[in-house]
Amino acid sequence: MDLAPPGPAAPGAGHAPPDPAAASAGRMAAGFGDGGKAGRVGWRWHRLSRRLGARRLIRPRGLAAPSHTLRRRQGGEKGGVSTTSCLRPSSEVRCSDITINASLGVWAQAFSPSASAIVNTPLPVVVYFHGGGFVAFSPSSRPYDTLCRRLCRELEAIIVSVNYRLTPHHRFPAAYDDNITALRFLDNTRLVDLVPAPIDLSCCFLAGDSSGGNMVHHVAQRWASMSETAWPPLRLRLAGAVLIQPFFSGEERTGAELALDKACRILSVFLPDGATRDHPAAHVCGGDSFELADTFLPAMVVTGGFNLHKDWHAWYVEALREKGKLVTVVECPNATHGFYVFPELADSDKFVEDMKLFIDEHTRSKHGKQEMGGFDGARRRRPSSLPWTVRIQHAIVAFAHRRDGSIRRPILSLAGLIKFGTTSCLRPSSEVRCTDITINVSLGIWARVFSASASALINTLLAVVVYVHGGGFVAFSPSSRPYDALCRRLCRELRAVIVCVNYRHARHHRFPAAYDDGVAALRFLNNTRLPDMVPAPIDLSCCFLVGDSSGGNMVHHVAQRWASMSETAWPPLRLRLAGAVLIQPFFGGEERTGAELALDKACRILSVARADHYWKVFLPDGSTRDHPAAHVCGGDGFELAEMFPPAMVVTGGLDLLKDWHARYVKALRGKGKLVTVVEYPNATHGFYAFPELADSDKFVEDLNIFIDEHTRSKRVI
Repeated sequence: MDLAPPGPAAPGAGHAPPDPAAASAGRMAAGFGDGGKAGRVGWRWHRLSRRLGARRLIRPRGLAAPSHTLRRRQGGEKGGVSTTSCLRPSSEVRCSDITINASLGVWAQAFSPSASAIVNTPLPVVVYFHGGGFVAFSPSSRPYDTLCRRLCRELEAIIVSVNYRLTPHHRFPAAYDDNITALRFLDNTRLVDLVPAPIDLSCCFLAGDSSGGNMVHHVAQRWASMSETAWPPLRLRLAGAVLIQPFFSGEERTGAELALDKACRILSVFLPDGATRDHPAAHVCGGDSFELADTFLPAMVVTGGFNLHKDWHAWYVEALREKGKLVTVVECPNATHGFYVFPELADSDKFVEDMKLFIDEHTRSKHGKQEMGGFDGARRRRPSSLPWTVRIQHAIVAFAHRRDGSIRRPILSLAGLIKFGTTSCLRPSSEVRCTDITINVSLGIWARVFSASASALINTLLAVVVYVHGGGFVAFSPSSRPYDALCRRLCRELRAVIVCVNYRHARHHRFPAAYDDGVAALRFLNNTRLPDMVPAPIDLSCCFLVGDSSGGNMVHHVAQRWASMSETAWPPLRLRLAGAVLIQPFFGGEERTGAELALDKACRILSVARADHYWKVFLPDGSTRDHPAAHVCGGDGFELAEMFPPAMVVTGGLDLLKDWHARYVKALRGKGKLVTVVEYPNATHGFYAFPELADSDKFVEDLNIFIDEHTRSKRVI
């Protein structure tokens, strides 16, 4: 997404730290202490090498290597860098050393599938820049040798892992220069003798972790600028950039750095003497000086909830999107820095899967793979291989809308998608009980309450999820078939009581009627115990406000109003918001974002014309889309109550609203709020309502994790 990493719990909020294996990874880039003191760096390097069992760690020059830790390799060491053969043979992966510039000590290891695993299709090339804070590791270090072999197998690609000069003896820009040298080498040299497979240099990806992720940005920018003017054209064309927890920084201390302990000081030995962390090498998107080549490639940014750099990742994503670039955000809420090198961690597996999806999407090989690249490619993006049931429902929704975005209601009604009124629940279930409750008869406000049947109950207090349905403020209700099915599913899988609220629709009831109805529903729950049909104890001090699309918009505004009321209410309100979940929230503005221009036709559920129509009939007469109801974080007028709850923002890679989601996340974090971002690269608007889609299952799992993390009542009755 867009977006940025999830926020950690505030100190003392009961957040359990990740497991010890992941925690040790978090010290990979930060464990070198005060890089200016060789003794301290050497000691920490030695301790890290023993902890990881990495007998091939490459140390900063000038540091003594313990004899039992580093062994001389056949062929010796040149400038402190090994150019010997690969660590270990494999029946699946071949490994070869490549000398790029002997005088500078620049070399690489090329990992390729063994001959038995090769198919007759040109393979993409992934040029990998290892991490280590610019001061440690090499392609032959055990963690990176293992990681690159794994990527080679699972991505079905050629991995070229580059060794570059390390600091403090080789400061900025030596590492960047070395990696450009490596790309020039690949552009000018055939790898046929070393790689027993056809390769496609027109489909090359840059990938790097930590300091290597930092280098991915700078090298991609320089190579893209060179590609625009080079003649003859360069053979090596970059199709994508993968920045894995990139090492960015600045003089400012971000909320994540303060919350997640000590910020890394390694930059002091990498940047030029006298430079601060606001140097462009570290603070890549600082001020108005952020420039990006026109041909800068689509990017994937990987971050973690326990990564102290995650706020910098969020700002970087926002900066790329403001420049009109395609960005996929992969966030692992429980991941520390360096989690990807530990295959025993579940997040490590998820990262490899997401990286494979990204590479498959952006592979431009002419040998049967999807052609992608740049913003032109984004305009051609379509959801791939949707089940026929989903395609039919998308077609019905599209046909039910006129060109100006207005709705032909009879078509939706005939399709069974809209069922207005307070009729009895649609269908009985042995697992979920359903009852309609009246909130305000005169205004037509009611809700449908879903609870587990008596046989499915456990003896614990249940959280309450107040769900606000979507539909552009003009359609659907809790009894509409999609939302009835979704709420039943959430009730089963979240083990929570779901209260789905019916509110007044535009155009007959414009802003702020829907927001007023949402607050009225919370007042009702605060003042009235749920009827006897909920056969379980509930915890109103642990209530979550959840909504999709226009309902996601309402979640923000209703949560803001309820939080403001809670600060001054006496006696205190019983209903306390523990979290807000905004599922592809419907935000907008007069500006046309890059995603709106690129993804207007990517999904039949929502288009720019339909979005404009919804705002036209919902906002007050004469208002523009820059009204605060739509443009929630526009200008300097964005205000947030102190008690605004932790938020989870769900977005999709094919959702035309995703740029607005990214800005909203940035605004929340700018106010010091905890935000978890969940992005599904292949998801269109409304994906969550289709249980046939794999992303729908992932969403429910992620929602369950968020609710579990923020549930404050664990008492057993």
